[in-house]
Amino acid sequence: MQKSPETAPKDNLPRGDKLPEGVACDLARAFIQRDEKLLTATCLLPAAYNAGLTRKEYEAFLKSIREQMKKETTKSTPSPMAPKAILTVYAARPLSHNGPASYGYAVFSFKNIQFVDVEVLLHSGKKALNRTLVVQLANQAWRVHPLPSISPLLSMGLNQEKPSTTIYTGKK
Repeated sequence: MQKSPETAPKDNLPRGDKLPEGVACDLARAFIQRDEKLLTATCLLPAAYNAGLTRKEYEAFLKSIREQMKKETTKSTPSPMAPKAILTVYAARPLSHNGPASYGYAVFSFKNIQFVDVEVLLHSGKKALNRTLVVQLANQAWRVHPLPSISPLLSMGLNQEKPSTTIYTGKK
């Protein structure tokens, strides 16, 4: 289970695996801070999920992301398309299609499947919106699916969802 840091991040946004918005923000923070450990803690583990890829392929995929992060830390100037800060976190929403939730429950024992839109500021000064697929495991912890495209049955309709409009406030 992912452990939340004892002190709140400077951005005062959700963190940790108790909320879908928390893991989505942690994924963004992992890239902003180039934090390989946070990336690994935030993403689904190969033992928990590997649809579409073999375990070795999935581990290789995560390893390649960690290597890219490491390479980014050696640069004197961050890449223009690298995230610099989280601007807006939208409230988690379920997918419009029922299929992904049913598939996740039946095949992986996921308790919930949703997505969170996170708007970030890039080093170029432009904004980017990251749509993050999140799943709740049997132990109630939330995790990010780092590559939804490898599992079309789990992510059906993800990129066709309407833009998020409800900003996460921490209130239900």
